[in-house]
Amino acid sequence: MKHILTQLLTLIIAGIPFSLLVSNYFQKIFSKFNTKLANINTVCTKVIGTLTRDEISVKSLQYDKYKVKVDEESDFLEFYNQETKKTIKIEQRELKKDETVNFMAICATLCHYEKMRNIETVMSHFFQFCNISSSQIEHEYKIIDEIPCRKNKKISTVVTIKNTTQEIFSFSKGNPKAILEKCSRMLVSGNKIEIDYQLRRKLKRQIKSLNKRGEKVIAFAYKGLPLKRYDKYTESFAEKDMVLVGIVGLGNFIDKELSKQISELKNAGVKIRLLAKTRARKAIAVGQELGIVNPQYFESIEKDELEDLSDEKLAKMLANKEKDYVFSELREDDHNRIVNILKNKGENVIIANKREGFSIKTILERIQKGRQINANTKKIYSHALVCKITEVIMIITAIVVRAPLPLSIGLIITIDLIINLPLELALKHEPENNSKDINHTKLITIGIITGIIISGVYIWSLTRFGWYPGENITVQSEAFAQSASIAFILLIIFQLTNAYKIRRQKNIISNPYLPIVSILVLLLTYSMPKFNILNLGPIKNTIDFIIILFIIVLVLILDKASIKFLKNK
Repeated sequence: MKHILTQLLTLIIAGIPFSLLVSNYFQKIFSKFNTKLANINTVCTKVIGTLTRDEISVKSLQYDKYKVKVDEESDFLEFYNQETKKTIKIEQRELKKDETVNFMAICATLCHYEKMRNIETVMSHFFQFCNISSSQIEHEYKIIDEIPCRKNKKISTVVTIKNTTQEIFSFSKGNPKAILEKCSRMLVSGNKIEIDYQLRRKLKRQIKSLNKRGEKVIAFAYKGLPLKRYDKYTESFAEKDMVLVGIVGLGNFIDKELSKQISELKNAGVKIRLLAKTRARKAIAVGQELGIVNPQYFESIEKDELEDLSDEKLAKMLANKEKDYVFSELREDDHNRIVNILKNKGENVIIANKREGFSIKTILERIQKGRQINANTKKIYSHALVCKITEVIMIITAIVVRAPLPLSIGLIITIDLIINLPLELALKHEPENNSKDINHTKLITIGIITGIIISGVYIWSLTRFGWYPGENITVQSEAFAQSASIAFILLIIFQLTNAYKIRRQKNIISNPYLPIVSILVLLLTYSMPKFNILNLGPIKNTIDFIIILFIIVLVLILDKASIKFLKNK
């Protein structure tokens, strides 16, 4: 009775995947990655602070015949000459020598508008990097009058006198369209040329282009006034027939790596939705620049339009995954409403918020890692499944033919924790690939074939030493030690080869852990029989090594044949 209970308990133990239990337990404790993120298919993101820098900066200038791009990571500016169609790079501090840029700096420094304080600070810092000192400008020019700035005027104008020459000028700064209406001439190559109909149209197109790029555009103009100083200067006098100096485009720089990260998210089947607090044109411009918004197939919805849409109508619109929707000027409750609708539709949503540690980069890494873990978990389960099937068949075969069990409880647990666990932990570090799902029928077939062959070799090895079915034999005998060692070595070798088949990677270097673990496993496989650990004995005869090698080759051939059979079937 005790013998039967031992056999039954060993059979039960053989079916328990201890390596999986331990691996999953440690993953829950130590892994910082939530595998549920692997199922994310929608990322909702704001614009400012998540897709762009928090702070606004000068991004472009247009003056004279130049279009200038500012690179936040470089001290050089990219100048595009609209006449010669050539591009050159000039160090930013060299702009101090440019008369037109100096005029722009004067306008930016002297003309103040309360609502533009932060923008004025940004421009001041930009011109300081151009080696143009705002304090020097304030020392050189004295403000003698200010033109009242009405609420809807969008222009700030001051009248100044230059201390060194006593020349009097009016300088203006503000909305580019409003400034352009005040100007009849433009400063080009140091000359004041007339703004005719064609040039005015061209300037308007340039302003519109900057607006479409989501930039806040500020224009600058000036006018030389009579040397005779007046007590009071009127708007019609100071702001009439001005000279357009140039325009500055301000915006939030985008992280250059974001385009690649967003492309990877989209390739992973993740839909990115823009839920912006900012204006529509800025949200659209950022979305298009990063490849989030298809310029040929998108719709912009502002908060007022959103309020007119019922939840049912909005859900129906969002069901169209091909079309991009840009939501702008949203309040927090609008944002939550859209997210809840997406979740109710069955989408797995994550909110991108850089301030809370969920940047686009972090989300991408966690989705990729989650998918990698899930993909490798399937490989680990497959590896354990083959081993368990093989062990169970070995135990059942021994029970049926009334042979001593080739695997003791201690040896089964040792194989799981000392051999399988390291191999399966190494498989967890496999890079994600696009291989097909693992064929479970094939795995079961491999396990059955391997179990039958190892069982057959074990029984045959016992009979070589004179054993016959039903005969009592002690586990300390040489016949058992030699036979159990052959079965053990075959089982471990097949587990090793199975790990490499399951990983489906041609490049070994892609996962250096597996080769390292494989070497350790081979050393353990050699050492355990050599030092008589768990009733195993050393292999003494050359014929036994030949048998082991023959069986390995035979199983590999049968494995290939079973794959072809399953494919044809």
